[in-house]
Order: sequence, then structure tokens, then C-alpha cells
Amino acid sequence: MSSELLTGTTEPRAGGGPLVRVTDLNVCLPTGVRSEVEAVRSVSLHVDRGERVGVVGESGSGKTVTGRAIAGLLPTSPRVRVRGSIVLEGREMVGAPPQAWDAVRTRTVGMIFQDPLTYLNPVMTIGRQVAEAVPAGRDRSGQDGDVGRFLALAGLEDVDEVARRFPHELSGGMRQRVLIAVAIAKTPDLLVADEPTTALDATVQKRVLATLDETVRRLGTSLVLISHDIAVVAGMTDRIYVMYAGRVVESGPTADVLDAPRHAYTRALLRSVRSLTDDGVELYSIPDSLRASWAREEVSGAP
Repeated sequence: MSSELLTGTTEPRAGGGPLVRVTDLNVCLPTGVRSEVEAVRSVSLHVDRGERVGVVGESGSGKTVTGRAIAGLLPTSPRVRVRGSIVLEGREMVGAPPQAWDAVRTRTVGMIFQDPLTYLNPVMTIGRQVAEAVPAGRDRSGQDGDVGRFLALAGLEDVDEVARRFPHELSGGMRQRVLIAVAIAKTPDLLVADEPTTALDATVQKRVLATLDETVRRLGTSLVLISHDIAVVAGMTDRIYVMYAGRVVESGPTADVLDAPRHAYTRALLRSVRSLTDDGVELYSIPDSLRASWAREEVSGAP
């Protein structure tokens, strides 16, 4: 199973020291008037410069909240409590003022979301939306050229025509590539891609992942790839973090974790992936009855 998943894995990229280091991160979110949930619990991870890191787990495991915390995109509410440490390029960001996070999102961190129609403005052309992501300090006379360049980098053709269109006039795969173009328009040091292929069919998913792979390679950008699909992160990442119930239960080099998983939950995720030889075989599902035992297991492979 793991050998099939690892087909197409890229060569490890040379690290240049930690770009982001998360230590003992805890995030509490409100779930009602007087209730809350600890969505992230004591999570520690790091991403080196030029490195690709995968964060994988089922829905509700805390992976998206972790990614949004790194990008400073958690809801702004007194009831949202963040404890621990997020150091970006040597600066502590937990407790930092909004202006500091604005600067980080302008030049350091780019976010690729999973639902383009939610995050693209329906009444603005594609070109204008990409242009707005270009940092204001850049020479504005070259903006039109920048828009076409970033759309082309994101794998789109006929970029002048695409730039004149509105989101509803594009296919799902094209809209996802536009989100990639918006994210890379600021030429960030780190891209956080949150389930970038969830709503796409298998063929389009493969193309979008290839686009993301090539874009990161060309820009030399670090990548955090968040997915519930362990097969998606297998061929795209150098290291992997497996999350369950808000915690990191296993981590390490991607090949090592997939070839010899140490945690029962990781093994269950691998068993849930279909292969080409599974035709007619009932797909394995993770039974709820095991969750309590997994939660009690000692965390292995901690960063």
C-alpha cells in the first residue's frame, strides 16, 4: 500500500532552518452561547525553508484550525483562545497585534482554500482579484503583466481571457487554480493549502496537484498541505504529521511514516485508501468503537 502511495514523491528539498515553528499550540473555539471545544491540543510542528510538510487526518481532527492559526486566520472573537507559540521567521505571533498579522499575510504566508466560490468575489473579474493580492509596494505599472504571469504559473492558459472573466464563468478546476494564483501573487515564503482538491474529480485533482507541485518548485516556497486523504500528501511532501482528536499522534519523514506507521490511527488511515486492485472489495472504514483506544495510545514520533 505505502509503495503505491509514494509513487511520484519529489526529491527532498534542502532545508534552510525553521521558517515556522509551532510549539504546544492550543486553540479553543466557541460552539454555543456557553460551550466551547478544544479544537487543537498541544500541537507542535515545524516547517523549514523550502520544505513540504503534510498535515493529515479525518474531518474534525484539528488540521484546518492548525493551518488557519499559522496564517492568522482564526475568528476574531474574545471567545477564541490561543495558547502556545507560533514563531514565523523568528517572530512570536501568538498575541501579536492585527497589524503584525496583516504584514505576515501580505508577504510571508499565502493561503489556498478548498472552496473557490466562497473565497472568490463573484462581482470582480479574475484579473482584478489577482491584482489585489500583489503587494502594494510593487511597481503598479507592471501589474497587468504580473496578473498574467501568476495565472500562467498557476497552470491556466489564455490568461488574458481568464483575467477578464468572473468566477462563475470558470470550471471548478480553473477556479482552484485562480486561488493558487491569488496566493502566490504575493510571492510568499510559505503556502498553506487547505484541502485544495476536495471538491474536484480525480482527473482535475491530479492536474491541480501537479500545478501546485510545479508552482512550489519554481518559487522555492515552503508548503503545508492539509488533507484528509493520506494519498494526496504522500507524493507531495517531505514530512508528515498525522492528527487525531486535535493532537499530533504521529510524525516523521513521509516515507518512514507510510512504510512503518507506529500509531493505530495512522494504520487505519492507510487501510482506508483504495488501490487499483480493490475492485469489488468492501472499503475499510474506521469503526467508532476504536476511537477511545486510539486516544489513549501514547503519541509516537512527536516532533
